[in-house]
Amino acid sequence: MYKLCVTEKSAKNQALLEEAFLRLALRHNYDDITISDICREAGLSRKVYYRLFENKNDVLFALIDHTLGSFEAYEPEMEPLHRFFSYWKEQKPLLDALDRSQCSALLMDRVVRFVLNYNPSILLVIYPDLLQWDRDTQMFFIAGLFGMMLDWHVRGFDSSVEEISQSLLTLLSAPLHPYG
Repeated sequence: MYKLCVTEKSAKNQALLEEAFLRLALRHNYDDITISDICREAGLSRKVYYRLFENKNDVLFALIDHTLGSFEAYEPEMEPLHRFFSYWKEQKPLLDALDRSQCSALLMDRVVRFVLNYNPSILLVIYPDLLQWDRDTQMFFIAGLFGMMLDWHVRGFDSSVEEISQSLLTLLSAPLHPYG
């Protein structure tokens, strides 16, 4: 597990390590990246790394979690679905890195944990009734929403934010099963 930073310096170092990891992950597969590579890229020592992270997975988890956490501050006045898809389109480097190393499923896992366990209100702007559903239905909605976003990324963002938002609105306003 990565550490929650309590000082400005540790938060800065953690961010430097996350950014270094992302740069490396855009050029190399996850399995080929070492902690020494991350430290060298960030210009920090392994000692600093191990003060903040227990292992290599932790820097990836922190990067994903911090990306999820920053969504709340992103363009709060924007229409909710446009906001969601615009935000993730801007996260293309992270999505590219995850896709390159076949780690997109990890994003889904972190999203479900983050939303259901820590911050379910993050998706209330997209679907206000979310908290009234049982946990299985919430998971189905979250996985479907992020699965749609990941597929849009894999397709090279081949439709506009408006078009993908409208597709989701159509799905949400009609029964998913032809028998209702």
